[in-house]
Amino acid sequence: MSEQILLQPIQAANTDKAKESLEKARIAHERYLIRQQNSDLQEAIEYYIDAVKYDPSMPEAYYRLATLMWEQGQISIDTAIEQCKTAVSLAPHNINAHLYTGFFMKMAQDFKSAEQEFKSAIKMGKLKSARPRLILSQSILQKINSQNGNVKDYLSFIYYFLSGSLMLAWDRPSMKMFYKNMSDDFSVFTYNTVGKFLEKFKLYPTAESIYRQAITATNHSEIFYNKMGDLALKNKETDLTVDCYRKVLEANPLNREVLIKLATVLQTYFPENTDETIDCYEKLLEFDIDTPQIYYELGHLYMKKEDKINSISAFKLALERDPENPFYNNSTHWYRQNYRTAGVVNANLQASGGSENVRYMVGAGYYDEKGIAINTDFKRFNVLSNLTAHPAKRLRMDTQLGLTYSDRSRGTSAGAGGSKFEGSSSEAKTTSTLLPGGGASGDLIIQKYNEIS
Repeated sequence: MSEQILLQPIQAANTDKAKESLEKARIAHERYLIRQQNSDLQEAIEYYIDAVKYDPSMPEAYYRLATLMWEQGQISIDTAIEQCKTAVSLAPHNINAHLYTGFFMKMAQDFKSAEQEFKSAIKMGKLKSARPRLILSQSILQKINSQNGNVKDYLSFIYYFLSGSLMLAWDRPSMKMFYKNMSDDFSVFTYNTVGKFLEKFKLYPTAESIYRQAITATNHSEIFYNKMGDLALKNKETDLTVDCYRKVLEANPLNREVLIKLATVLQTYFPENTDETIDCYEKLLEFDIDTPQIYYELGHLYMKKEDKINSISAFKLALERDPENPFYNNSTHWYRQNYRTAGVVNANLQASGGSENVRYMVGAGYYDEKGIAINTDFKRFNVLSNLTAHPAKRLRMDTQLGLTYSDRSRGTSAGAGGSKFEGSSSEAKTTSTLLPGGGASGDLIIQKYNEIS
């Protein structure tokens, strides 16, 4: 069984047979929900497909079939969304069609579109909109848990939760179903809040322990593996970071935020994992967001693999989508990138004095030279003192003390205040002008150099 089943054209329609198949599908579906038997699931799927074949204008069959087939991994979440949209187009005033569409959009982390579908269901349900209100409050809570919601999100959650709870008096089955789901979301909220609190006070091992407990105690391992990955990266545990991000993508391959983070970590700390990094960027292309930058990164990754054909193709695609970007137009000026107008500060202070038997001189100097080439700065501090004393007529004592501290270090913690790399330098004559000399990519390179050193 595949996605094609849902998409193939259907010619014949037989209303009676369609209704009979739909009723049998409902019964098998209910048995599956109670017993969780795979045979019931397959029977429900087959009857839903029959219902669609007999009458392609039956919206319920589309969204229920999409739910079961997606749960079994037989279709993608994008296909499930399209099938639910088909149900909405067939029955624009069908509350369940909007609810199922919103559910799958929420699963794809398209919270904004999901909220629109839930609000459409609320508008149609009016006083009997307890279920869509509570589902919307649940969606907002998940958004808060996964994306750190703002004050408006918290107020919206409270409003829809309270208004939905009041309306449950007219809908007892929904009450039972909702509170079962909501209890899990509140568990997520509790673990999430405690973990953030521990992180704020830098109790990282305890926070990690809380997140591990949450993975086993809730049905939302995706959220807490993401939290663990971020925490591990903060502690420079890069192997654990990658493992956690991979587990997030196992649970939800469409998590764009984690795909970006995994690709960045792999490029920065595991440059040998080129194939996996390429795979991440190719999946990101499916979102059709920031495609020029993604093609640009792919171009360099293919170049690293000495795959010249794909590398050139990726750079061309980046240029087609963002022709004004200087990085894609052979215009990085490496002489300007490597050299600059620089100044020198040279300050000296000296004091002397004394009496007939004792004379002294104290001097201090400060020298700060900004090199015309980046990463060639030079600083020097020096102190000099002379003391001459005549304790006796034929005895003279001279004391000289000189201290000098200079700093020409770059990219280390040594030196005054710990000197750092200021920018990336290169052989201006031979370096490809296609490479970035600054911007986000350049800044990230410098940041990583300084962190490692």
